Amino acid sequence: MQKTTKLLGGWGYLGVVVGGVLSIFGGPLGIVSLAGMVCVLVAFFRAGNELNLPTVKRDITIAIVLNIIAYVLFFFIVGAAIAGWVMHSRHMGDADTGAAVALGGSTIFAAFVAWILIIVGSWFWYRASSALTDGTGVGTYKTGGLLIFIGSISIIVFGLGFLVTWIGEIIQMVAFFSTPEETPDSLEPPSASAG
Repeated sequence: MQKTTKLLGGWGYLGVVVGGVLSIFGGPLGIVSLAGMVCVLVAFFRAGNELNLPTVKRDITIAIVLNIIAYVLFFFIVGAAIAGWVMHSRHMGDADTGAAVALGGSTIFAAFVAWILIIVGSWFWYRASSALTDGTGVGTYKTGGLLIFIGSISIIVFGLGFLVTWIGEIIQMVAFFSTPEETPDSLEPPSASAG
């Protein structure tokens, strides 16, 4: 793997991990996590090209698309439900129980659909990570990807999934930094021994 790809992946994951912690404090600090994620995605694409593994690019693209759909769908459904509740409250003069139940039901439905899409997306992230393990021989890609997948499943268990996902991201950060670097010598075929 080329040095640039390693650095993009390693430092990108560091941005994701640190940005995720900083975003708890609010404000624009979440931009650090977003910038880190962009670097990680570029690193996956570059690694897929360098290792001649088209499945990495395909699987990571599916993972990205599913996660984007999950978040957009969640915010759209919840936003529409809130807008409906506000309009109903203004029209009726006061919010009634039916509108509140509709808002709650819409939020639960949106969260469930988004959760399923995130789980499926995380499965494709795991597949892309497994392919990187096959291409590099660095097993921590697969381990980190598996933890990210398990974290997405267990996210509803009191936020335990966030911790598991965070650990998976740290492991993948270590994987990028510890992957052997491609050098001109490593590209040359081994010479035949004279006998």
